[in-house]
Amino acid sequence: MTCALHFKDCIGKLFEKSVVNFMEYLEWTGAVVLLITTDSESKDHLNTLWPDVKVVAISGMSSKGDQTYSHAGYVRLMIRRTQILLKMLQNNIEIFLFEVDCLWIKNPVPTLAKNIGFDILVNPVSNRPGIVAGGFIYMFPTRATKYLWNELNNKLSKLEQRIRNLPPGRGISEGENDQIYLSDLVKRRVGWFKM
Repeated sequence: MTCALHFKDCIGKLFEKSVVNFMEYLEWTGAVVLLITTDSESKDHLNTLWPDVKVVAISGMSSKGDQTYSHAGYVRLMIRRTQILLKMLQNNIEIFLFEVDCLWIKNPVPTLAKNIGFDILVNPVSNRPGIVAGGFIYMFPTRATKYLWNELNNKLSKLEQRIRNLPPGRGISEGENDQIYLSDLVKRRVGWFKM
């Protein structure tokens, strides 16, 4: 099982402390961890702190751009994340996707991993009925999950073409992003997956 985390640059000491605290927690879980960042400075810093952790800096993604939710820079980052996760699923890697600013009371992996027979485990956004939390998803690499994630990737590829010339700071409709697209696919049970 791999934990894939989205690490949004080393912005601010508070966020960095959150990452350090979380990584110290993960050390005793024995999980294989992949951190995804957008700049080589963050990658180098994280590799210094945790040399055994896999850190990937996404090429072509400037950390200087606006990565505010529902802006072109953020949506591009989520598209890259989706592509990376699709490749992992295609290689039969079980994935627990979450963002590093999650608050953990205890290790959720044993509880999540024992849900054999399901394809994907999602968590709803508490104040937005029908919306899947894009930063907390457990995926078993089943045929149905791969199909679902491929459909999400296809939808995002079309979105990427539509926004390719927009500056990173340009706002985009909140109805046009990975979380909304995934929520729609989950509601429609594309691929007949079990959740």
